[in-house]
Amino acid sequence: DAANTFAQSFSENDAGKLFMKAGMTIAQAAPSTMGTLIATGFMKGGKAVVKVGNMTVGDLAAFFRAFTDGIMTAGKTKPGNKTIVDALDPATKALEKAAENGQSLKDSLQEAYNEALAGVERSKQYEAQHGRAAYYREKSIGVQDPGATVGSLLFKGFLA
Repeated sequence: DAANTFAQSFSENDAGKLFMKAGMTIAQAAPSTMGTLIATGFMKGGKAVVKVGNMTVGDLAAFFRAFTDGIMTAGKTKPGNKTIVDALDPATKALEKAAENGQSLKDSLQEAYNEALAGVERSKQYEAQHGRAAYYREKSIGVQDPGATVGSLLFKGFLA
């Protein structure tokens, strides 16, 4: 909610600055592990699109690649570890492919969201490596990862 409130008042035509400042707002408003990771993603992604006004599919792909890589570095994780990355990485790859193919922004975001949902579904087969779910290790297999769910919701928000 804090980031949304901030974004509504942002008046510059610079997507990078918007995302970086939104990340800072998230870091202050949600000082949890997930809040910190999302904030990091927005700040890293924002740096990738500084001085971009109207974002293209390529710009959005660059934003989400930096966003995802930033979370992987900060969280010391990778795809398959049953984390938010299990939704973010396939969705980001879909955006990168869509940019190469010259797809529309709307179609690209829909494909990215579909890939994020597929990543959430795949997360059920993984054993948790991080966070509270890692306490349950083998018992986490078969359970949808909450972090991956957050990742899919992020793409749903961009699609809206």
